[in-house]
Amino acid sequence: YSLALTLSVIATFRLEYALPKSESPQIASKIAGYAIDVVWKATTVIAIAVAITYFAFGSISFYFAIVPVGVVLIAIPQVYNFLSTRLELYRLNSAFKLINAILVNGLSILFGWMWMGPIGLGLGFLIGQLLSYVVLRFGVKKHAQVVPTDIFKSGEWPQHRSHAWFNSTQGIIETLQLSGITWLLN
Repeated sequence: YSLALTLSVIATFRLEYALPKSESPQIASKIAGYAIDVVWKATTVIAIAVAITYFAFGSISFYFAIVPVGVVLIAIPQVYNFLSTRLELYRLNSAFKLINAILVNGLSILFGWMWMGPIGLGLGFLIGQLLSYVVLRFGVKKHAQVVPTDIFKSGEWPQHRSHAWFNSTQGIIETLQLSGITWLLN
């Protein structure tokens, strides 16, 4: 989880943090599209790294193998979460947070207990995130069209570069602090 969380910060360039301040819902949808496109590209690179590691060592842990899935299921709901706030869909956002908390925690506990271990906890987290994403995705779809678009080809990267640099480095520091504290507590 810690690795997937840290990589998901990098995977969006933290462009989702620009969504609440965007001038219009259309611009917010465009920035969300940039963030989602970056997530898919970063996840592809991460998946290739996982595959190379597997072929180099002959096996990898289950947790390392699902990191690309974790990155997508952490990063993309985060983008839609910020977009729903910008679109002033507060009930949808509240429903997402409630459903996410119930599903992620409930499924993690259920699967962890059923399978007696951390694999169940991990699967519960991933399934809970997926179901929560579905709620946000289809709720936002009624109000905004988000199309993944390459930010570099669009020519808009220069105006978002300083925002991405500052917020990504800050996010990495925050997630590493959280991961370090968790590691120390274990």
